[in-house]
Amino acid sequence: MEASEIFENEDFLWRLVRHLPENSDRNRFSLVCQRFRRALLPFRTKFLFNCERYETGDKVIYLQFDPEKPEVEVTPIEWTGLLPMLQACAQTFPTIVSLSIMGLWSGSSSLPTNGLSSVLLHPRFAHLSSLKISFFKAGVDDNFVRLISTACCNLTYLNLRHCCPRLSDQALHSLAGGCTRLQFLKLRGHDRGPNTISDFGIERLLSSCTRLTDLRLCVGFNQVTGWGVRAGHALTCVVMENLNHLESNALSQGLQGKRLKRLSLHGAARLGEIERLVVERCAAEVVEELNLSGRMELKDGGLERIARECRRLRVLELRGVHGVTEEGWKALARHAEALEDLDVRDCYFFREDCLRALRENCQNLRHLLISSYFFLQQRSLETFCNARPSVTVKVYHREKDYVVDERVGLSGRPLGSRLGRRPTLYKDPVRCYKVRRFGYPWFEFLPFELVSLGIV
Repeated sequence: MEASEIFENEDFLWRLVRHLPENSDRNRFSLVCQRFRRALLPFRTKFLFNCERYETGDKVIYLQFDPEKPEVEVTPIEWTGLLPMLQACAQTFPTIVSLSIMGLWSGSSSLPTNGLSSVLLHPRFAHLSSLKISFFKAGVDDNFVRLISTACCNLTYLNLRHCCPRLSDQALHSLAGGCTRLQFLKLRGHDRGPNTISDFGIERLLSSCTRLTDLRLCVGFNQVTGWGVRAGHALTCVVMENLNHLESNALSQGLQGKRLKRLSLHGAARLGEIERLVVERCAAEVVEELNLSGRMELKDGGLERIARECRRLRVLELRGVHGVTEEGWKALARHAEALEDLDVRDCYFFREDCLRALRENCQNLRHLLISSYFFLQQRSLETFCNARPSVTVKVYHREKDYVVDERVGLSGRPLGSRLGRRPTLYKDPVRCYKVRRFGYPWFEFLPFELVSLGIV
C-alpha cells in the first residue's frame, strides 16, 4: 500500500481510531479524517512502514482521538519526525486531553528532557489530564518532572514507567506544588537506578494531592520504608512492588486506618507477619485485590486469617509463595467465598487436593493461574475443567504459556515431565489463534473439537 493510498483510504483510518463517541456518524468522522490527513501529510512517507505493520503487533504509530477532546497515543519505531508530528497534532486539534508516548529502550536520549519539553509547553497541551511516558533509555529527571507540574497543572493521571532512574524528593515536591488534582501516580524505576525518593517526599506529595487515590511505586526506590503513605487519607490503592527496604513497623504505621481496596506488596523484603498488615492495619472488610507474591513469610495460618477476615476478596496473587502448604490452600478455598481470580504460579505445595478444594468451594472463581509441575496430573485438570466450564485456567510452563478455556483434552506425559515430552492440546484450529506476548508464544483456546495442536 502506497503512502497516498493509506491517507485516502478511510477504512484504513478506521483501524487507527480506537475510540469515537457513540453519537458520531460517518460524515463527522470524514471531517476528522481530513484534518488527520492534513496534520500528517508531511510525514506520511516516513511513517508508511509503521502503518503497514500495525496488524502484526510490532511498534507502530497510531492516533487515538475524539473530535472534540482528542487523545494522542504515539508508539514510534524511531524518534525522527516524532516532534514535528506532535506539534502538527497540537495545531490541528483545539484541545488535547491525553498523551501517551512509548519509546524503545534504545531511543533518543535527548528527547525526554529537550524535545518533548517543547511539545508539552505548547498551549494546546495546557489542558492535558492524562500523561503516560514509557521506556526511555535516558529516563526523566527532576527538571523534567518540574516542567510537567508547570505545563500540565490539570493532570489527574501520571504514569512514568521504566524511565525514572534519577528522581529525588524534589520531583515529588514539584508535583505536590503544581499537580494538586492528581488521582493516579505510578513511578517505575530501574533495578540499579540512583533515585533518592524517600518517605518524606511521598508524605509531602500525599499531603498536597488530597485527591490521590492510587499510588504505585515499583522497583528501585530503595529509600522508601513505607511510613510516608500515612498522609494519603484518600488512598484506595497502594502498590509497593520490589522495594527491598520496606520495613514492617514503618509500613504498619503508614497503612494504619487505610480503607484500601487494593494492596500490592510483591517483593522479597521480609515484613514479619504479613497478615497483620492486611487484617489489623487496613480495613479488612473492604479489601478486594491483594498481591503478596514472593512473600516467603506467609504461612498457612496467615493465609487462613486473610481468607476469613477479607470477606470481599476477589483477586488474590500469591505467585512463588512456598511457605503455604496444602492445608493452607484448602483453608483458602473454604473461606474465600468471593474469590474470582487466583494466581498460584510457582507455588510448590499447590497440588491435586488443592485443585479439588477450589472446584468444590469457590463457586465465584473465574480465572486460575497455575504452573505445570510434575505432581499436577492431567486428569486433575480435565476433571476441574469439566466440572467448572466457566473457569479459565492458564497453565504456565517454564518456556511456553498456554491457556485452557472451558474443557480441554491433554495427551502426552504429565505436565512438566522431566522426560522432555510436552503435552498436546486438542482444540478447534479455526477458532484458535496465536500471538506473541512478552517475547514468548501465547495461545488462547476457545470451545473445541478434538484436533491436535502440538506445542513444540
